[in-house]
Amino acid sequence: MIIDVIASRMRTTGFGAGIWISPVRVSIVSRHRMQFHAADRSKPVPGLARRSKLRSLGKSRNCPKVLCGHQPISPSRIASKCYRESVFDLSAAFPAKIGVDCSNLEILMRVLLALPIAFIIAPIANAGGSDGNPVEGRFDIGGRSIQLTCRGEGMPTVVVDAGMGTAPVEDPGWRGIAAKIAERTRVCLYDRAGLGASDAAPERIRTSADAATDLHSALHKAGIAGPYLIAGHSIGGLHAQVFANLYPEETAGLVLVSSTHPDQIDTWLSILPAPAADEEKAVTEARSFLTSMAVDPSKNEERLDFRASAAQARMLRSLGAKPVVIATHSVHYRMVPGMSEPLAVKLEAATQDMQRRLLSLSSRSKQNISKTAGHGLPHEAPSFVIDNILEAIDLAQPSI
Repeated sequence: MIIDVIASRMRTTGFGAGIWISPVRVSIVSRHRMQFHAADRSKPVPGLARRSKLRSLGKSRNCPKVLCGHQPISPSRIASKCYRESVFDLSAAFPAKIGVDCSNLEILMRVLLALPIAFIIAPIANAGGSDGNPVEGRFDIGGRSIQLTCRGEGMPTVVVDAGMGTAPVEDPGWRGIAAKIAERTRVCLYDRAGLGASDAAPERIRTSADAATDLHSALHKAGIAGPYLIAGHSIGGLHAQVFANLYPEETAGLVLVSSTHPDQIDTWLSILPAPAADEEKAVTEARSFLTSMAVDPSKNEERLDFRASAAQARMLRSLGAKPVVIATHSVHYRMVPGMSEPLAVKLEAATQDMQRRLLSLSSRSKQNISKTAGHGLPHEAPSFVIDNILEAIDLAQPSI
């Protein structure tokens, strides 16, 4: 979460499982789900949209619309290449499957809309286990379900824990990264409680331990055996540290991608000057955000208690010789847009120092620093993230 809210410009596309209704068009977002679009594609039908938000960065401009009469495209091809922003005519996408033409679309859509909504949008849980078969679906962890998808074969199993508010199962950046990792070993994406297709948790306030426990339960319910190499971005890196502390025997190592440090908020607040009537607006806003983040979980979209979560992460003293790879954003990145350069440089220097301190988590740790990319590494520099995960896999395999 290093700057998940302050620098909202880094937000990425996370479609979730909202359903958008129109009598003529659908957007294919996975092999199991469709999104229906109204003519202006701007508003979801009330009561049907999921919690996760549509975001702007990362929208595809390379997926042409498929019109009636054009060459059919398979569902898997649509899902893998053009699901992000393209709107597909249903008859062109599935003529062999459902035998419709443009003139019959309105009738077909009426039939589809008569079906239970859950049938349309809910993927079927497919527990493929650790035999290399794909795993995809919502897995019950005790009265609520967590969305999980896994591909590839091999050990260790890489598990992605994304940044604040991001649902990686349908996030373009993480899906692309996972596709590359799946060529080497098994990789799993999961949506935390309340994100994407995962059910919200009953607790009003959550901690990193809650997130780690949910992930552990979902992996076991899906039959995905450890050890796990947890790749955590931003606040997901804090959750990853807590996971490693709670389940050390099932942790093969960590990849911390521009990760939140347990001391982060307190460190930043100590650097900001005392409040002044004539101070920069950016300083006022940063102080207000950091203070509220520290004391009021309702101020972030996942209702995360940061102080409690930071205390949980500090309990991880060392992973011994298990690999920890630190993938850090560029030293030229500026956390707060509009902040004067001297103070911005001081904040970034402190952030880089906290990143280096994460190296103490293992006797086999390694840090790689991006030359140009900012905090949104999975979307700004996916190849950099892939390289760091592959490096951690190489380091982890001799000990598995």
